Amino acid sequence: MKVCKFGGTSMATPQSIRQVADIIKSDKERRFIIVSAAGKRFKEDIKVTDILYGCFYAVRDTGTCAKAFAPIKERYAEIVKELNVDLDVQDFFDSIEQEIDKECSLDFTLSRGEYISAVIMSKVLGYNFVDSADMIRFASNGNLNAEYTNDMVSIELENLENAVIPGFYGKDVYGKIKTFSRGGSDITGSIIARGVKADVYENWTDVSGFLACDPRIVNNPVSISQLTYAE
Repeated sequence: MKVCKFGGTSMATPQSIRQVADIIKSDKERRFIIVSAAGKRFKEDIKVTDILYGCFYAVRDTGTCAKAFAPIKERYAEIVKELNVDLDVQDFFDSIEQEIDKECSLDFTLSRGEYISAVIMSKVLGYNFVDSADMIRFASNGNLNAEYTNDMVSIELENLENAVIPGFYGKDVYGKIKTFSRGGSDITGSIIARGVKADVYENWTDVSGFLACDPRIVNNPVSISQLTYAE
């Protein structure tokens, strides 16, 4: 059994989402899929998570995120249309917008990027959607409650053939959405892999391997073939 995590660039466009679906479908062992919020489509683009920061500040300052949330609606409406996803875009995004306004919580607002990606990816694949908030728990000190979380992952997923799960967040002891730090979807993937006793955890990205430096700055950087755990 394999658990796979796909990052923001992989979820950014209809074309990249199709590629992700092809990768998953090419190996029946890839059963549990974790996704990030949509990343940049081009160099000057803005990541969905960064747009969501603006949504939170808009709610805090004006009481509504309607204007700030509009670019996210437009972006995903295009994805849903091109991929022919069975989703009522208007109702779905209106509901999320209303929840963001109601919660007025930074963590909740930021978590919606991964939530949206996972809902759409589950429909593209025809897989179950399982909310990470139903499995991942944080202790009162803010740290992951690892053993409780592991038990919940096992319970929620043991009878499912496959599922798509949003990365980056869980719930705190009060039942409120709490996020990991940026890049936390990688952690979600490892948590799910442990909980289902996966044979392999695949962490997919748009860059082939570990590179010695940023390929956006240095042309053709050397690939690092082997890393120790400490490194």
